[in-house]
Parts: sequence; C-alpha cells; structure tokens
Amino acid sequence: MKQRDTHAFVSSSYSCRQFNTRTNIFKFLTQSISFQDRQKSTESITSSSTTHARAAVSTNNDNKLEAILNNLGMSISQWKIHNNASSSLTSKRRRRKTPKTTLEEEYKLSNRQRRGQLSAHDSVKDHIQERIKVKAVHAASSLDTKHMLSIFDKSHHPVNHVFGKTFLIVQLPSLDQAQPRFVAMFNFGSIVFFNVSEQDIAYFLDQSKVYSKNPIPRGLERKEFFELAIAPYMRNEAYTNSVCAVVKNMNVHNVSIVSNIMAQTVALDSHNDTVDELLSTFESINDTVRTTAKFTSLEKEQLFKIVAQNNSLLIDMIAKLGIKNKSDYAWNLTQYERLHEGMRHEFEIDPRFEHIEFKLNMIQDNAKFFLEILQNQKTDTLEWIIIILITFECVLMILEMSGLGPGLLADSEVATMIKEYIHKK
Repeated sequence: MKQRDTHAFVSSSYSCRQFNTRTNIFKFLTQSISFQDRQKSTESITSSSTTHARAAVSTNNDNKLEAILNNLGMSISQWKIHNNASSSLTSKRRRRKTPKTTLEEEYKLSNRQRRGQLSAHDSVKDHIQERIKVKAVHAASSLDTKHMLSIFDKSHHPVNHVFGKTFLIVQLPSLDQAQPRFVAMFNFGSIVFFNVSEQDIAYFLDQSKVYSKNPIPRGLERKEFFELAIAPYMRNEAYTNSVCAVVKNMNVHNVSIVSNIMAQTVALDSHNDTVDELLSTFESINDTVRTTAKFTSLEKEQLFKIVAQNNSLLIDMIAKLGIKNKSDYAWNLTQYERLHEGMRHEFEIDPRFEHIEFKLNMIQDNAKFFLEILQNQKTDTLEWIIIILITFECVLMILEMSGLGPGLLADSEVATMIKEYIHKK
C-alpha cells in the first residue's frame, strides 16, 4: 500500500514562461502532492499546497494543476489567491521609457495588482470611453495668473474658471461633449493643456508672454506628454499607471491634481537645465583658478551670480513649485489622494528634486570655499595697508623727536601736509 501511495506522488516541474508582454512573472513548480493529504483539514491542505506548489500557472498548465488541486478539495483560484499569485510589475518604469504595451494590458495589470488575484476581469473596452491627451509646457520663469484670463478671446471664451493660490484652471468650450478641454496655468511658469489642439497651444503660448517674466523662446521649452483615460463605470478610485491616469470623470479636481504634477515635472526639467549651466560655469572658474591661482574681476562677478541664482532656484522649487506640498484636493478629499501619489511616483518627483538639490548643495559648498578665499585675500590686503600706515606714522614721530624733520622737509608741500597732520594729532 505504501509503495502504491509512493507511486501516486505527482511530481512535475514547469518552466518559466512569459505570461505577459510586460513581465516574466511566474515560475511553475509543483512537487510531491500526496493523496494522503486529502483527509486533512483545509488549513493543512493549504499549507501543503503552499509548500509544494509555488508561483502561478501558465495557460498551458492550468488543466494539469487544476486536476491535482481538485483532488485536494481546492480550486485553482483559491490556490492562486493563497499563494499571492497576482501579477505584479517586475521593474519600475523609468521616466520617458514607456514599455511597448497597450492600454488594455496596463489596465488589466493594474486591476490585478490592486485586487491581489487572477480573477477574470471585464474587458477594458467596457470601461475606458475616452482618452484625453495632456501636454505640459514650461513657458517662462513666472506667470501672472491673475491677469491670464485676458488672453482668452471670443473664440476661446472660458466656460468656467477656478483660481487657486498658485494656479488658474480654465475650461474651454468643448468641440465634443464627451471630451472637455482645459488649460491650467501656474505662477511658476508652467502651462498644462488638456485635449487642446497644437494650433491653440501655440496661440496660448504666444499670448501668455504678455504676462510672463523671462519667457523661454519657442522651441526651447521643456515639454511633457501624458494621457487621461475616462472610465465612468470603474468601481475603484482613480489610479495611475505607466500609460495614463484612469479616472471616472474629468472634473476640476482631477484636472487640478494631474496638471499640478505635470507642471512640476516640466519646471523641474527646466530647473535641472539651469543647474547644469551653473555647474558648467563653475567648472570654467575652477579651471581658471587651477591654472592661474588668481581670481579676475570677471570671475568674481560670475561667482556672486552663481551664489545668488543657486539660492533663488532652491527657494523657487520649495516655495513656488511646492514640491513638498500635497495638492489641496488630495489633502481634503481622500478619493483623490491615490491619483496624486500615483502621479508623483510615476514622474519621480521626489527623486528628481533630491538629485537637483544635491547639485545645488555641491555648488553651494564649492562657492563657499571660493568666497572664503576671496575674504582671506581681502583681509590680507587690509592688513598690509594698516601696516604701511602705522610704519609711516612711526617714521614721522621719529623725525619730529630727532629734530631733523623740519630741516629736511621745510620747503616742501609734503612737509606742510605732514605738519598739519601732526598738529591735528
């Protein structure tokens, strides 16, 4: 009987397959499932199946594993859920390196990951109704959002608008009722367009220069692209994946959160370019000092400008961009918090800010070193001037005490000046 039971062991090993175009998720491994385990309780069955059947199952091997698990009194879906056999993203997406995958695949992956199981999901086509293109542009160092409403003429008359502390959101007349159009403008110079044509984008960028400070020439602006997917029948709150942000509807709250992150990301790109220019200038100063061991007046002026701009950039990122602040809607309405955090994670806001901050701190430390050298040089010069004046005064006192002074300098103008000086003393 024991020998028969021994031959009844089912031993199989399943090779690793690519279950999805995006991930190599599961290794299939089923080993030594004994028929004696049938009479055990559900907990012991679960423990045994967990020990001897790891990872999830490919399509070709589902039938075999299902037959084994049926003998144990467990369904394949229960085994998958217990073994945490849900699809997951194997690697974090780097910015601007979107994988070659469709929106449908991304939507399914995100839902499976959220629910923690491989249960069948409704087709994404039943959920995603519209896809809105989003484009962010960093147009200037700052914008006067209080007066930006005046750039909208009769053909672009706003349907609605919302003022915030740092932004202005304008809803434009819709060309299609199913696809509303929005423009979000921020006081730190970024403009975000939702479902706006390239022709209208060019028009708004040209008009915005009237109320902007230090506008960036056309074609040199930092830009970012994204998509907003509208899924009215989705059962959970809004979320973000590497392809798009999925929301139930396109309202001011969703537009505010998405546009805020998009505006921050292009502003960070622009600030990063400025910091790189500062590093390049600082490198040239280092080369000159290394070669000549001296500071010229031009290099001193450049150094002071670098220090001032360095401090200005750090203040702008923290105060104007609000990198460390949470959106008001995400703070007050919990259903929008997931969208806000997902967007921040997708565009790597915190790591990029820390990278720029590291560069700024490096510039600041090196600038402090050179400023200390300049201060020491200035101190040395003043000390020598004081020494010369003291020496001159000592010489005059010696001449006066010896009686030789009036005879040597009797008829000279210098003598007259010296006498007046001594008289005052």
